Amino acid sequence: MATSNQVSSITNLAKQLAEKEMISGDASSEQMLEALNAVAKMLETKAGGNQEITSLAKQVQELVAGKVAK
Repeated sequence: MATSNQVSSITNLAKQLAEKEMISGDASSEQMLEALNAVAKMLETKAGGNQEITSLAKQVQELVAGKVAK
């Protein structure tokens, strides 16, 4: 289970990567996909039984897996 510091660090990293990707226009880079996957996994563990969050996290993980497989 991720600690609050880990959650904050992962979230901040994902935000930084998202901003960088938005500027560069390359939204499918390896770093972005890894960050999205890490955030999705963290959200899934922190969902606390919220099925909407769990479902969204799983969808993101599946999309990332599909992009990585290509």
